[in-house]
Amino acid sequence: MKFFLVALLLMSFGVMANECAELSKCVEYVSKLTGKKYLYDARSVKGGLQTSSNTEIKAENADTLFTYILDLNGYARVPTAEKDTYLIIESRDIRYQPMPTISVDAQNPPKIPQNYDYYMMSFKFKNFTHGQLREASNSLRPFMSRYARTIELKGTGILTIQENAAKLSKAYEMIKSFDRELSKEELKSYNDQEVERKEDRKEEKKEKHHKKLEEKSDKKDEKNKN
Repeated sequence: MKFFLVALLLMSFGVMANECAELSKCVEYVSKLTGKKYLYDARSVKGGLQTSSNTEIKAENADTLFTYILDLNGYARVPTAEKDTYLIIESRDIRYQPMPTISVDAQNPPKIPQNYDYYMMSFKFKNFTHGQLREASNSLRPFMSRYARTIELKGTGILTIQENAAKLSKAYEMIKSFDRELSKEELKSYNDQEVERKEDRKEEKKEKHHKKLEEKSDKKDEKNKN
């Protein structure tokens, strides 16, 4: 009897560990555990998951783990207008889908689950007149996911970042560190760089103007030859 119970337990555990070996079956399994519904193209949603023998996907962790499983296979889920109903798409198409949006600032951090669902987080800067948005955006990029992106709304002091929730908390702390007044040395460096950028833009404008004049002159010469 004891042997039978142990064997039954091992069989049950083995089933749980292998339910997500195939992605389409994993969707159904997780849906039953969490009560959430999914819409997806069965022809394109392919993949699966290999796990260690002690991995168990159960009701308590299924929702979070499922977002990681989707990400590992190049997919993401986005909520629909229907409650607890999600659309599964390829991660590369995430920018074309409406995502949950959150607004934060230095005093109000994001309150989101630590999973791989994507959000649009808008950080409102208090200090932004000396290139703080640009510096924050440039510093974020090396640490962002493949399909994440930043949007600088110049003049408004708002930096928007599209990223998965697991990385947004760290991104928030990095952005927050740039929302400050610059030191005298930093301000001088910023002003010097601005002067250089203005000079570069002037030179670029002159080059474009000269190029147009040359093209116009070449066309005139060609016309006179004919």
